[in-house]
Formats: sequence, structure tokens, C-alpha cells
Amino acid sequence: MNYCLQYNICGIYLVIMGVMLQIIRTQWSCGSIFSSFHCILFDSRNTVLKLWHRHKGHSKWQNIRHIKMANDIMKQRIFSKLAYRIGVAIRGNNMQTNPHLNRDLEKVLEECQAKNMPKVSVDRAIERAVSKPLQTIHFDAKGPGGSLFIIETLTDRKDYTKSIIQKYFNKVGGFSFADQGIRRFFEQKGVIMVARRFKDVNTNDKRKQASNNSTSYELSLEEAINIAIDVGAEDVTESEDDDGVEMLEFICDPLQTAKVCNALVSRNFQVRSSENEFRSIIRVHLEEKQLEVVEACFKALENVESVAKIFDNIEPSEDVKKKIELGQCTLDKRTFPLSAKDFDLSKLPVVNYTIR
Repeated sequence: MNYCLQYNICGIYLVIMGVMLQIIRTQWSCGSIFSSFHCILFDSRNTVLKLWHRHKGHSKWQNIRHIKMANDIMKQRIFSKLAYRIGVAIRGNNMQTNPHLNRDLEKVLEECQAKNMPKVSVDRAIERAVSKPLQTIHFDAKGPGGSLFIIETLTDRKDYTKSIIQKYFNKVGGFSFADQGIRRFFEQKGVIMVARRFKDVNTNDKRKQASNNSTSYELSLEEAINIAIDVGAEDVTESEDDDGVEMLEFICDPLQTAKVCNALVSRNFQVRSSENEFRSIIRVHLEEKQLEVVEACFKALENVESVAKIFDNIEPSEDVKKKIELGQCTLDKRTFPLSAKDFDLSKLPVVNYTIR
């Protein structure tokens, strides 16, 4: 009984002392020895006085240090994203590490230089891309209005990547995974993009001699078709790159992509990219509202680092095309987040969105 009484008296005494110290600290806030301490915390349940904790030191260096740490974290995130994009560019172009033969890699390296990414980090990212056993895994999906999608990913964790994509499908709504039966609506082709103006050291073409002794000239489509036959390509079409430079698109069997690419390089063509794509056989028309849902999904999938490309079978309706031409619709090729300039509404041979 005496022990309990002493225990309660001790508790009451500590409470009174705590209140007094808090009053003194409030009155002597300037220069007081108590100003460097937190308020005393009292737990009424067990009558335990918690330990005092000193304030964290506040100084100019502390502020600078915290700002520097935040900047370093932000910079590291940028470098990590660039390193991943280096891997995507290399693995998505037949493991090509030469930026002169891999346009995607060239663009990423230019951005690395602009962001002052250390050369050691760039070299390490290239080495990791070549050596790390990431797999190319495709996920098939269905969207609004009968739209179909093949999502190409580079990952070593298939189930985890699928769960992340499913999370964004649920968030956007209208999307779901599908079985591989939708593949019958696509065909896989090898696509080699080359500059239309090229150097040919073996030709005596009159146009070449008449162009101010230039060592290059622009190839006609008829000449390109003949070259396509020679190198084993199935077809060739006219195209443009992101900067509006005229290009030629050589299409071939996906198993012959490397062979056709090497043949074009041997003829002094400037190969900008070489990769395999899924091209839709039958395309569907979507209305503006449906396109808004698709756009929202693409924007959400930008957050999934493993997603490299998205192939679909979408072709906007004539009404949407007219609105785009009149500037009344915001869903033009520049608003799509994934490889925006690849979304050419006037041609649409295939829609190949690439995260850059």
C-alpha cells in the first residue's frame, strides 16, 4: 500500500515538475537553457516520463545539406531512367550498341550528355544491357471499341510486370488482358528504317555527278524497290522520321531482319533503326471518347519502366480526322504520350508507340 502511495506521489511530482519546466521554458524562450529541448511528454497510462530529446541542429550547412541530398536523389532518378532507356534502345534494336546504327540509342545518348550523366554510368548501362538476361515478353490486351493491343516489355519478372499493368488497367477502366488469339489480327514483320538520301561509292549515276560533285543523292521509290528485291526485303515504303527527314522503310520477314539490315549497310545506306514489329491486318475506328480512354491508358503505362512498345489496331474515324485537320480535336499525334510523332493519322500503316 505504501509502495502504491509513493508511486502515485512520485507520478504527481513529475507532472508538476513538467508543467513548471514548460512554464519556465515559455517565459525564457530567448537564450534559455530549456529552449533547446522538446516539451516533456507524459504518458498517463503508465506514469512514465519519456526522455528529453534535443532539437536537431539548425544551421546553414544543415539546410544546404538537405537541399543537396534532394537534388542528388532527383538526379539519380533521372540517371536511372536514362540507364533503363539505354537498355530498351539496345535490346529493342537487335542488341545494336553502335549509335550510328541504332537511332533510338543515339537519341538517348544525346539526352544523357545533355543531362550530364557520367560516362562511367553510361558505359555501365550499355554493358548491363548486353549482359543482363532480360526477356522480351508480350502481353495481349483488349480495349474499348474492339481495339486490340500487344504490349512489349523487357523484364526478368513476368508476373510482377503483368500485375503492374493490370493495376493501371483497373485504374483507367475498359482494358483487360486477352489470350493470344488476338495475334491473328496482327502479323510480325522486320522493319528497317534508312535515310532516303545516301552515299553510293560504286555508282556512276548522272544525278550524282550533276549535284555539285556531291557524294550522295536521293533514291527514288522505283530504285528502292529494286534494291529491296536484291537484299531480300518483301516491300519498301516512303516514310519520315521524327524530325521530318525523308526515310525509306524496308519490310521483311522477321527472321531475316539482321540479314537485310547488313545488306543495306553494305550498300552505304544510313540505317536509323532495325527492329521487329507487330502490324495490324484489320484496323478498327474509334470515336473521340474512346480515343480519350486509350490515351489515358497509354499515359498510365508510361509509369511502367518495363514497357518498351505498344502495338495496336486503331484507326480514327473520318469525323475525328476532320476535327484534327480543323484543329478542333486535341487527340492528334502530338498529344499521345508514347512515341507521339509516330502516330501519323494520315497514313497509319501501323501504330507503333515507343516510350522514349
